[in-house]
Amino acid sequence: MGALRFGRGPDAVPAPARLRFPLLLINAFGTTRRALDAWLVRYSGVLHARFDEHPVAQSHSAFADLGNQLNLDSWTATIRSNEQRLAWIVGDGGGAGKSSLALAMARSASTAKPQHPVVPVLVAEDWTDPIDAHVTYLLRAGRREPTPEMLRLLGASGRIVVVFDGLSERTSINAQNDALAMLRDRDWQHAIITSRQPPPDGSAAWEERVGKLIPERLEAFVSAYAVDDVSKLAKGLAAWAGGRDLRPLLARLAIELLVRGEDLPLSELELIAAFIIEARPRGAGAPMQGDFLRAVRKVAFVCSLDERVGAFVDAEAVRLILRAEAETDPFCDEDGEELNIGTLVEKLVESGLLQRSVERAKTRLRFADDSIAELLAKAEAH
Repeated sequence: MGALRFGRGPDAVPAPARLRFPLLLINAFGTTRRALDAWLVRYSGVLHARFDEHPVAQSHSAFADLGNQLNLDSWTATIRSNEQRLAWIVGDGGGAGKSSLALAMARSASTAKPQHPVVPVLVAEDWTDPIDAHVTYLLRAGRREPTPEMLRLLGASGRIVVVFDGLSERTSINAQNDALAMLRDRDWQHAIITSRQPPPDGSAAWEERVGKLIPERLEAFVSAYAVDDVSKLAKGLAAWAGGRDLRPLLARLAIELLVRGEDLPLSELELIAAFIIEARPRGAGAPMQGDFLRAVRKVAFVCSLDERVGAFVDAEAVRLILRAEAETDPFCDEDGEELNIGTLVEKLVESGLLQRSVERAKTRLRFADDSIAELLAKAEAH
C-alpha cells in the first residue's frame, strides 16, 4: 500500500481538520515566502494582540533608556537587514530592566519592516511539551496553528522574533539547553533571551547588560512614565534616592506615588509595601491591610526558596506556610473575622500579585513580579 495522499483524486483521503488550512496554504503557495506572508497577514493582528495583552508585556509597556539605547538601535538595524542575531540580556537580580529592554526590542522588530510583518512571541512561563511544540501553541489562531515546517520557515526567515523572558528562572533544569537547541537546530533568525546568567560558551549570543538607574538618567527615566511635571517629579525622585543608584522597578513604583501626589516612604521596603497595599482587594472578605501584607511576605518567601524566583511552586507549599503562620496569628478580614487559607489564597490571586496555573490537575502558584518577590523574601529571611 502506498503512502496516504491528502487532497483530490481517486486514491486521496480527506485531510484531518487541523491540517486543512496549512495544507491549503502549502498547496496554493508552496512553502515559500508568499505562503508565510499570507499566513502572517491573516493572523498577525491576533498574534500581536496576544503579545500586547500578556501580563508581562503589559507591566513593561514603557521603555526608559538606562544606557541601552544603542543596543536597541543596533537590534532594530539587524532586523531591517535580516541578519541573524540572538540577543542575551543579563542583569543582576530582579527589577534591573531586563524584561523592559527585551520587550522594547521585540516591539521594535514588529515595526522595523512594515512591508514584511514580524510577529513577536513571548515565552514567559514553564513548558512541559517540547519547546517547539509550545511555541507553535503560542502561535495558534483560533483552532489553527502553524505546522512544524511552517514554524521552521517562520523562524529561519526572520518572520518571528521569540522572547524567552526569565529563562534562568524556569523550573526545568534543561530549559536553557532546550531553548538554545530549538534556535540552533531550526536556524532561527531573531531571538531574545533574558537571564540572570551570562550566555554559555558557544551560543553565539550578543550579550547585553542592564543595571541600575544612575542619577544622571533620572529625568529621562521619569519622562517614560509621566507626562506632566517631569522635572518636578525627577527632583522628588532624586531627593529620595539621595545620590544612590536605584533599581528601575523601585524608581517606577516611586514615580507612581509621586504622580498621585503622595509622599515617598523612607525605605525601599516601605515603598514596596505601599505598592502591595494598593493591590489589596476591597469588599466582602477582603483581608485586613496588615494581614494582607503579612501573607504576601510569606508567599514571596516560599516562592523564592529554590532560588528560581518567578517559577511556579506547588500550591500546597503556599497553603502550608500560610497555615503555619495562621496558627500563631490568624489572618482576618476587614470585619475581624478569621479567613480560611483557601479564601486568603483566592484574594492573593485576585490582587494580581499571585498567578495560578493548573497543569495535569495540579495547581501551581507563582509570585507575579519576581523582583518584588526577591526583595520581600530577603527581608523575610532576616
